[in-house]
This record gives sequence, C-alpha cells and structure tokens, in this order.
Amino acid sequence: MSAFDVNTVRISIAVAFATFGSLFLLVGLWKVAGYQEVKQLKRLAAHAQRASQRKDLLSDANLLTQSASSLADAIDRLVRNSSTGAGAFLILVGTCMLTGAIFILPA
Repeated sequence: MSAFDVNTVRISIAVAFATFGSLFLLVGLWKVAGYQEVKQLKRLAAHAQRASQRKDLLSDANLLTQSASSLADAIDRLVRNSSTGAGAFLILVGTCMLTGAIFILPA
C-alpha cells in the first residue's frame, strides 16, 4: 500500500473542505454582522454631529455638515448592503464546502 491510496486522498480532501468551509462560514458571519465598518461610521457621524453643534459656525458651514452627515448615512447604507451580500455568499460557500466534506468521506 502506498501513502496515497484512495481513502487517504479522500480524507485529506474532506479535511481541507471542512477547514476552508468553516473559515468561509465564520468570515461570512463576521461580514453579515458588520463589525469592522460600524466603528468607523460611528466615529464619522459623531464628528459631523460635534461640528454641527458649534454655535460659531455660519449657516453655510451648517449646511455643509448636514450634507456630510447625509453622505455618511448613504455610505453606511451602501456598506451594509454590500457587506451583507458578500457575507451571505461566503456563508453559502462555506455551507456547501462543509456539506461536500461530508459526502467526500468514505462510507
């Protein structure tokens, strides 16, 4: 018997599928939850709110900060939508790989 018989190769492929499937599943869940983008967008919104609350700003500057705030909201919606879509795709790929790992194993 050689080291590369059929069962050894099947088990190796199943372990690789299970490892990568688990990794894709975890990354997909991380993307759906959106942990990495929320901190930066909250900081941008807080900065825009502080700038709009200053009493010495002119009305033009106040309109500018309101525009920046609406831009931040639009970016927030865009990031959430694209992040959710990418996360859902990664979850689907991870689930398929985990299912494939089960079917690859010898009976």
